[in-house]
Amino acid sequence: MRYARWRTEPSLEGLQHQFGVLCLRPCLALIEGAASLLAVTNLADSAAGETMLILIVEDEPIVAWSLADVLRESGHAILGPAGSSDEAIQLCAPCMPRLALVDITLHGRVEGIALARRLKSEMSIDSIFMTAQPMLARENADAALGLIEKPYLPELVSRDIAVIDEVLNGHAAHCSALEWFGRSRRQH
Repeated sequence: MRYARWRTEPSLEGLQHQFGVLCLRPCLALIEGAASLLAVTNLADSAAGETMLILIVEDEPIVAWSLADVLRESGHAILGPAGSSDEAIQLCAPCMPRLALVDITLHGRVEGIALARRLKSEMSIDSIFMTAQPMLARENADAALGLIEKPYLPELVSRDIAVIDEVLNGHAAHCSALEWFGRSRRQH
């Protein structure tokens, strides 16, 4: 196992690389099973309408886990975070989330759009793009309900999830950070 070495003046990007790639990746494999278990154990609450089961697809561990923590604190069950499309599909097989928060670019490849389309067509799972590439998201508006631009505050995303839940339940609602794609919104 490789360990990160401290630099005399670490930058945020350097720390994220050192600890995100070298230290957190082995831990994520251990935590992955626990995250799936958490989602399964909270599935009964999700079905009862008390919480929503949300899949997070994000390849940056710090971003993924901070978002997951805030959404869990808001009472939602979290599936993942998944760092790839394949991992996301595997996580969805045993328990179907109500919503997927999908980063468009995963490990340097634009695979989030194809994932959102696959989740929608094969599993009837709605997606929201979480991306720093809003133009690319808008060009592929058929694949998702909308987008939340990066950088975002996880706390605001948590508030927007409540609005998304209202919309998915057929109620009109407004949220500031979420850009809706009108033609892809479900009609209930």
